[in-house]
Amino acid sequence: MIELTVSDKSFIVVCMTNHSSEAAAVSNRVAGDLRAELGRRKLSRADLARVLGVTPQTAASRLDNETDFNIRELAVVSEWLDIPLAQLTDPTYRPTASPRARRSLGRAA
Repeated sequence: MIELTVSDKSFIVVCMTNHSSEAAAVSNRVAGDLRAELGRRKLSRADLARVLGVTPQTAASRLDNETDFNIRELAVVSEWLDIPLAQLTDPTYRPTASPRARRSLGRAA
């Protein structure tokens, strides 16, 4: 595992193996999940391009899974969308309630 720190937040990233089919499956899932997240938030490919500092064509290439996202881009996207990097990269990721949500649930019970 590699620990990556971005804006004082630590993220754990699982290293990919050299198996091309496994890497392709992960890349495809990341692109699909990100397309879905952008759709839920009504954000465009142009919005993504601006955040990443790339052309709209490059952003489209990433979202269409023609070119892989690099780890810096994924870190920027997770910060922008305020979601854990693991949500984008780890197929076993399961969200947990935030401390605020846990406190809120505790009061309601």
